[in-house]
Amino acid sequence: MMWKLIGKGAAALFCLAILAAGVWPLVSPPDYYDINGEEDAAVMKLTPPDLYRRAEAYADLMQRKDIESLKPLTAPEILDNAFYRAIPTIAQYGSIETPQATRVLGFHTNTTWISGSGGKWTDSNIVIAHYYPDKVIFTITNFRQQGEDIKVTSFNLRRLSNADIAAVKFSLWGKSPLHYAVLALAVLILAFSLVTLYASLTRPRVKWRWAWVPFVALGIGYLTFDWGTGAFGIRLLNFHAPQAFMAMELFQYPMILMCLPIGALLFWFKAEQKPLPKAEAQPAAFEG
Repeated sequence: MMWKLIGKGAAALFCLAILAAGVWPLVSPPDYYDINGEEDAAVMKLTPPDLYRRAEAYADLMQRKDIESLKPLTAPEILDNAFYRAIPTIAQYGSIETPQATRVLGFHTNTTWISGSGGKWTDSNIVIAHYYPDKVIFTITNFRQQGEDIKVTSFNLRRLSNADIAAVKFSLWGKSPLHYAVLALAVLILAFSLVTLYASLTRPRVKWRWAWVPFVALGIGYLTFDWGTGAFGIRLLNFHAPQAFMAMELFQYPMILMCLPIGALLFWFKAEQKPLPKAEAQPAAFEG
């Protein structure tokens, strides 16, 4: 009896963990746009201080339209007419004011080895947010390093006003009936999938239980719904758990993603139970 209770408790915790993965962005949304947000410790540890300083210096030169200083820092292959035309636009959208706060939001790096010669190059990407009272300015700087030589291979600047930031945050107010219907469908899919997953873990005498569990846990395909624009999308060749969840990415409207819970549906129709063990024959009792 005790082991059954422990097993059911573990199954419940497993299902709750999957539920948390689906709804966590709603409970604790990313603080990309929050001036009081805390820097991610892993991102801080990974980001080389030298590349951070280079990215900030490059953004400052861009906003000051200092072309002569930008040239030696930039990869020669991108020093074309498009590069020079972009500088005034970037300067217009940037700000040479001192921000109230600055935060690294992301850092990625990848090393490519050159076959035969034994050389290599390293591509790095750093995303920095600059916070002002009325806006947030994001810079995305890509570097390529070969030996001691480091050059900027691309630079992107995005400015979001407070109104823009409010638009990309999740809100239930002022939405269409379609929005609420899609949200209700996502909740229904997630609830049905978790109830089925719990049943597949705890239902007695299920044949092939440990084959059913991952099949029930994974959803197949994606139906995506853009919470900002109301646009739908579909991806067929995907597998994901949980089967319905909210995704919130930088510069994007919140996205509801729903998978087809084929495994959960089939479980109720196809899962079989093992037969009960036969009771051992008991010797007949005779009274003398």
